[in-house]
Amino acid sequence: MKKILIVDDERDTCYLLSYMLKGKNYLAQCANTLAEARTALLDHAPFIIFLDINLPDGSGLHFIEFIKNTAPDTKVILMTAYNEVTERKEALLQGVDYFMAKPFTHEDIYQVLHRFFPERYCPDS
Repeated sequence: MKKILIVDDERDTCYLLSYMLKGKNYLAQCANTLAEARTALLDHAPFIIFLDINLPDGSGLHFIEFIKNTAPDTKVILMTAYNEVTERKEALLQGVDYFMAKPFTHEDIYQVLHRFFPERYCPDS
């Protein structure tokens, strides 16, 4: 079972994403701060991290480098309510694998899953 880490300070976002992922038989874990995310990443590197940009203890943009240095195979999906070109450029330079706009829909999540798990993607199950 592939592990997915959700890093977002909005508990509703964490709950929604983890509920959707668990419903598709993924192992989802939530972190509400970068400190919690760092611990989760070091304990067991997830296959995917859904990462918010604005967190109470720092910027998700600056955390991408730590992720890529610690677990280079981990895919990073950056979640943001803002669509700033400068943030996108910085994220790409840091190694982000995919962007997802907030608010997102169930279909947005399934598209991400299909992108990284094409063999497991089944929207009707």
